[in-house]
Amino acid sequence: METETISSSMTFFAKFVLLPLVWTGFGLVTVAIFLSAQPRDLQIRWQFAVGWVIGSALCAWEGARLKRVQLEGCTLVISNYRDEIGVHASDIADVSQTLLRGRPVTVTFKKPTLFGSSITFIPKGLSPIFSDAEIVTRLRNLANLYGSGSP
Repeated sequence: METETISSSMTFFAKFVLLPLVWTGFGLVTVAIFLSAQPRDLQIRWQFAVGWVIGSALCAWEGARLKRVQLEGCTLVISNYRDEIGVHASDIADVSQTLLRGRPVTVTFKKPTLFGSSITFIPKGLSPIFSDAEIVTRLRNLANLYGSGSP
């Protein structure tokens, strides 16, 4: 059975290079502001510190939720680059796509998996701005086909 990668090839880069680089860069700027010889603007130091903490939390959340996803027949093969699981199309409850950067796709499952009750991935290729990517429709169709008791 042929395996098709449906998540972007940039997932690894975004998860393990870009997000940590942003986090580190913002942290270094924050430290530099705290160590600067001009104590005139104490408020801006704390604004940067709070921004770095919030930004770090968002980067960690964004990176942790991104998965590499492949479609092998009617099974999603999902990986966080350490663990890998297979989820049959009959276990898909919903598939949605947001307008956020990268147009991430979220697949919600009928029952929790090793990765929780839903996973998020960035689809391959460019997604249309105001309509769902082709893979969203395909996954919904698979879920409907196998979720309705068909073979």
